Amino acid sequence: MSPGLEITAEMLQLIAELDEFKGEWRASWIPKVDRVEKIQKAAYIEHIGATLRLDGIKQNDEDIESLLLKLQSEPCGNKTECAVAGFAQALTQIYERWQEFNLTEETIQDMHRLLMQYSDLPKDALGQYKKNSNQIEIFDAKGKKLGGIETAGPDHAPELMADLVKWYDEANTTKQLHPLLSIALFQLIMTSIHPFEEANGRLIRCVTTLLLLKNGYNYLLFYPLEKAIEENIDGYYTVLQTVQESLYTEKPDWDRWAVFFLHMLRQQKTGLMRQLKEEKIPASGEMPELSEWILTLMRTHKRINISELEKITGEKRSIIKARLNDLMRDSLVVRYGQGRGAAYSALLND
Repeated sequence: MSPGLEITAEMLQLIAELDEFKGEWRASWIPKVDRVEKIQKAAYIEHIGATLRLDGIKQNDEDIESLLLKLQSEPCGNKTECAVAGFAQALTQIYERWQEFNLTEETIQDMHRLLMQYSDLPKDALGQYKKNSNQIEIFDAKGKKLGGIETAGPDHAPELMADLVKWYDEANTTKQLHPLLSIALFQLIMTSIHPFEEANGRLIRCVTTLLLLKNGYNYLLFYPLEKAIEENIDGYYTVLQTVQESLYTEKPDWDRWAVFFLHMLRQQKTGLMRQLKEEKIPASGEMPELSEWILTLMRTHKRINISELEKITGEKRSIIKARLNDLMRDSLVVRYGQGRGAAYSALLND
């Protein structure tokens, strides 16, 4: 297997923009500690909701949040609830343990078992490649099924999956393609194989999430790619159908899919930046208001401790400590002493 992808100037520009943002994100650790949990929880729910809606399951994010609370105390009661329960567990595994996973057929099969653990499929069918033909189902924004695209036959699925995993491993090892392009092609080809009887869409999005995390694009934990795809659902299925049909011709249109995938990643990045702005969380290179306030106070008080900062600013101790740590990391503040007796001063005061 050797996809003949032609690297274009547009692809290189998009990749450079995404990698620049990845570097800024990792260097600046955005958002700061005080609101990480809130934003990650919202993104987790959006990830589940958008993925299921792309699979034609009509549940809004509020429904998903309520259902997840219900599932903490009682088992799933219908097909939709069981789909949510299975996907939530698989996604949690990836979010929390992505560093432990490598891309192998066994990993993919285990992920399918986790996704489908509450389904009515026989237990020995979970994680097993398909025995019957299936289609890529196409839905509109309201979850109405519009049609289907033919996929690889069941007799070919095991060999094609083995070749695909081997190709990705070699591409990743030899760096013959940028990781984002390898991931885009992996997603496209696995979609064309549709290797399992059910839940292929959810599984492929799980695998895509895993690969993006393993390649350092961990800001997706704060704004899922699936949200960007859902916002462009008509374009997504149009491109997918056109490209999938081209795979059976002499000249598959790899480039069109790669460019679309990169544009969705850019929209994900843009959506995250917009959300940070709405939450009033500073973008890379900007200093939080509290940090600026602390530096201003230090110019007046020379040395100041956390208790004094709590009284003056009215902020929680944990948030003040986080901001002080940022300022010390950036060599703007120095600490004197340890523990509750520690005092802080702006370096320009010394």
